[in-house]
Amino acid sequence: MGDFNVTRSLNEHSSSCSQLTEDMQEFNECINKIEVDDINSSGFQFTWTKSLKKSKLWDSEKLDRIMINAEVMNSLPQTHGVFLPFITSDHSPAILIIQDSIVCKSKSFRFMNYITEKSEFLQVVENVTLNNSEAVDMIKEVTNEEIKEALLDTDSEKAAGLDGPKLILADNIKKNPEFKYHVGCKSMKLTHICFVDDLMVLCHGDINSLKVIKQALKGVSQVFGLLPNMNKSILFFESVNIGLQQEITQLLPFKIGKLPVKYLGVPLLAKTLGIADCKEIVDKIRMRIDNWKNKHLSYAGRLQLIASILSSIYICWASVYIFLQNTVKEIEKNT
Repeated sequence: MGDFNVTRSLNEHSSSCSQLTEDMQEFNECINKIEVDDINSSGFQFTWTKSLKKSKLWDSEKLDRIMINAEVMNSLPQTHGVFLPFITSDHSPAILIIQDSIVCKSKSFRFMNYITEKSEFLQVVENVTLNNSEAVDMIKEVTNEEIKEALLDTDSEKAAGLDGPKLILADNIKKNPEFKYHVGCKSMKLTHICFVDDLMVLCHGDINSLKVIKQALKGVSQVFGLLPNMNKSILFFESVNIGLQQEITQLLPFKIGKLPVKYLGVPLLAKTLGIADCKEIVDKIRMRIDNWKNKHLSYAGRLQLIASILSSIYICWASVYIFLQNTVKEIEKNT
């Protein structure tokens, strides 16, 4: 943690930089050798400025870093850094925030049905004596809060299902009228999408809506003991100005990603699939065919390869997106 006086990549310079310098290459080699990496951080991207009095955007670089190894990252996934605005120094003050990853909670009572199959079960029950207060507790009406607590409670060795987090998120949205849905999800009141073991939460890009999301994540951690991994959680912005992005990252110190990203072999887009997006699958199919042409395959063998492999590539994308007519013709032309 400190000032390393050298950057790691070209995008860590606000001014134009055409190639990696020898110092940058040696610094990256050193980092790889000692097996450390930058911690997930929020705040200022460029941590050094040439002049505080005449500070300009093109005179800034990222020279200050907070770095940890994989062992610390795995044992304390909530640990993150914050780079504050310049005060008296030309370097941005850096703060390392260390948080525990496990929240202890009491376990609820669970009755196992297989106990009733034991031969001594009835005898044990008959020998149990209850006072009036305990007897009333046994037959009293179960409240909605008790049902909710039982549904949301899971064993510490089991992963929480979607019903619990979904209920917590819906409850927070219902209690906060300031929450705004994503512009494309308002009519359906859609707040989240699940991809296998990943969760994508959708909302309008404003502070009040993100506060509701943060409160929901806090509720999930309190109930299930599960916390978002700061080094794997990513924020995606669409038409949000830089100033508001910085405010949001102060609230939720996640990494900032950029669409499109590929998930399960298919790109996730914030717009309609275009010709440029389809170029990847066309090139992939063409590369496969060119490779097969160099092999001595019969006509029937080529047909089998096309039917089994190329069709699977096409179907994987077509199950998610509607291809443009030009793309379909290009694929048919190559096959």
